[in-house]
Amino acid sequence: MILRVHPVTENCSRALRLGKHAVIGISPFNSYFSELRLQKLIRWGLSSFERFHMFVPDTPARYTLEALGYDPQKASHKTRRQANYLHNKIRRAFRANDVSVDRGAEMTLGWDRTQSNPRYAALHARCHRIFEEDPNFRRACLDSSRWVLDGRSNGKQLDESALLRAAKYFLAEVPFFVDSPGILQETASVFCYHKSIPFLDDLYNDRLPITRNGAQGFVVITDRH
Repeated sequence: MILRVHPVTENCSRALRLGKHAVIGISPFNSYFSELRLQKLIRWGLSSFERFHMFVPDTPARYTLEALGYDPQKASHKTRRQANYLHNKIRRAFRANDVSVDRGAEMTLGWDRTQSNPRYAALHARCHRIFEEDPNFRRACLDSSRWVLDGRSNGKQLDESALLRAAKYFLAEVPFFVDSPGILQETASVFCYHKSIPFLDDLYNDRLPITRNGAQGFVVITDRH
């Protein structure tokens, strides 16, 4: 399996070429992230960047389940089980790349570590504030949340309340789209995921009411056989 890497803008290309740092997004409840694929992503990160982190928005994934109709208690329980399962896969994938347990843990950002980061916490709060105050940003986030849910809703009609709950998951990711360098004290960084959405095109072309770090990029990573 060879990875195809596609930066979404020329500025993202520059951040990628620097090779300083990457954040590789890993989604809970997504079968795409098999253990073999995690191994490949880690191998790519080790060979392509001076440093990188795996970002796992584990706890916020419960909002996606709640949006799909799970009651909060069941959603939290199911999310905890999935988080344990996913983090175990990531640990094994690091070991398969000869990365020690301690170093792998340092390179993995779950929710506990992420929410305690001061820069992240400030950006997260700001994103929520803009979401409440700016209708265009709100609509862009809700549209993105619909995209997240569409693959799992089995044709179920999603009302506004479901999208509002799902948006809490999406808003947990946005700070890393905006300022990974500031959050992780890097000079430049790219966020890496296997899909892109219109929100990201708007963000990286400065069409959203939120200031993005100029050294922040986004790249789409897909398989090339």
